[in-house]
Amino acid sequence: MDKNKAKNLYKKYHCSMFGIAREESCYDEFRLEYGQKIRDQWAKSFLSEYIPEFEKNPTRDNYFPIYMILRNHHDLENVQLFTDMLRKVQIDGSLKYGICRDILGMANLNDFIAVLDFARECKDKKDFEYLLSYVHGFLDDTGAVDTNLMSDIADMREVTAEYDKIQAREKNEI
Repeated sequence: MDKNKAKNLYKKYHCSMFGIAREESCYDEFRLEYGQKIRDQWAKSFLSEYIPEFEKNPTRDNYFPIYMILRNHHDLENVQLFTDMLRKVQIDGSLKYGICRDILGMANLNDFIAVLDFARECKDKKDFEYLLSYVHGFLDDTGAVDTNLMSDIADMREVTAEYDKIQAREKNEI
């Protein structure tokens, strides 16, 4: 498989090897020929393409590939790119609700993958604190959220309280 075809395939599945494995017969060839290091480089490149699109037009469709890439490639630089993006863009309503769920790892409870955990894993206290405050900001102003989501909001508050405990514990260890 040539490099351009492989790169386009990886982009098509938002840097998800699972997506390629599930949908493409060339998965084994792709996996063997293009190792983690090259896939990480491509992911960073794609993330750098997707973020400006989201900053211009913050929609769920423009956000989804960013989150998928971050989920599969959660290194320090990618966490920082994600956090910087959130600092720049005014996001409200259901999109902010969805982003906060992703930050807390509540998008898929079978696969609890939290952006907050990525920041902790990378030892990025500044972005961990920002992401946690971002969620708190949302939870403090849930007036625009659909009332059907209030039980979910209560769950988000519980998860956030656990991260608050982690943050307090880590501050005491310093």
